[in-house]
Amino acid sequence: MNQNQLVITSNPADRCNYNQRIKFIVLHYTVSDEKDSLRVLKQGDVSAHYLIPKEAKSNGTDLWQLVPIKYRAWHAGQSYWQTRNHLNDTSVGIEIINYGYGLKQASGKILWPYQVENNIKFFLIQEIKKDKSLYSLLIKKNLLSAFLEDVMRGLVPPRDDQIYKKYISEKIIKKYTNLTNSLREQHDPFLNIKINDLYELQQQGKLVWDDYTPHQRKVLGLLLKKLTKELEVKDKNGKVCEEILATDIVGHSDIAPDRKSDPGPRFPWKYLAEQGIGAWPNKQDVDIFLKELSKNKNINLIWLQDNLRLYGYNIQTTKILDTQSKDAIRAFQWHFEPDNASGIPSLKTIALLKALIKKYPPIGIQPQINTTTQLKNSINSGWKDLKNQLLILDKDLKATKKQIDLFF
Repeated sequence: MNQNQLVITSNPADRCNYNQRIKFIVLHYTVSDEKDSLRVLKQGDVSAHYLIPKEAKSNGTDLWQLVPIKYRAWHAGQSYWQTRNHLNDTSVGIEIINYGYGLKQASGKILWPYQVENNIKFFLIQEIKKDKSLYSLLIKKNLLSAFLEDVMRGLVPPRDDQIYKKYISEKIIKKYTNLTNSLREQHDPFLNIKINDLYELQQQGKLVWDDYTPHQRKVLGLLLKKLTKELEVKDKNGKVCEEILATDIVGHSDIAPDRKSDPGPRFPWKYLAEQGIGAWPNKQDVDIFLKELSKNKNINLIWLQDNLRLYGYNIQTTKILDTQSKDAIRAFQWHFEPDNASGIPSLKTIALLKALIKKYPPIGIQPQINTTTQLKNSINSGWKDLKNQLLILDKDLKATKKQIDLFF
């Protein structure tokens, strides 16, 4: 070793003697339009690795890469899949511009959440303009966008954080947050819709889901094939040491079923599976299991809870159809039984799960998770990350309804 120079010689370990960060691929819808989606995902304290527009752009762009996959994007929030928590650490996040669910109006038109957001933003800006000194400050310091993000969504873009705190008081923030909440109460028909209301509203013909475009379906297929190939790890003899499995490609609702509905029941899971991407049960197996189950028509709730957990969901065996069970069942149905995403298990729900476990046998046993175990996992993930996750959770708990699916 020279006195002022450190000599490092590369002496690589066998490629199968270590692993990589990415274990999962998580699919999302943005709820927002293209302009808002790009702005928020690039500046708004949330991020994703890729964003897919509804159509190819005039310059030939099919999609945007916003974050290199070697870095950790902020898209999953509080999440769990196959015994792992905090999936930001171990996943690629793909956002797709899709409006989520909309409400049918008397005119026959569909009202989408992003339209409501734009209207509330317009009203809010008109009110801010009445306070000439505040409006002048926000324009002069280029903080209007950050202020709107804060009072509407509780998120300040990281690049604006320091200067924002310097010039914007808590009193002003509270005043306009309260005003925003008041505007929501007057103008936001989505405000009081909860995740367990969606199926009933859909059955009543009051709610519709936005469809994914042919462009998005095509790009998703190509991108997922590209990623799974790139993330495959082989040794010098060609042996596969590590890969993204079919059950490792999931929706946000799969990993956060108590609070997320994306990518929704219109997501083309079956279409992708037909191209060899992601999990989907064999129809013949489903039919056989359904025929067997139809003989006694009993639904074994304990078996369902145990095996949803075995497949990957965060569900505990309580022996009752409680809220956490309905949430996990609804997420499973959005993925595999989208015409019956009620949260109430059907015989087909059981048959689908049986067929999936037959086709993709889980490795090991997924233990029940209790508070102590979750705390230990959080501590083991590092105090810095724990602090970040608690901040994210705090934002989520304080959020109004319109801090919706785009944000974690």
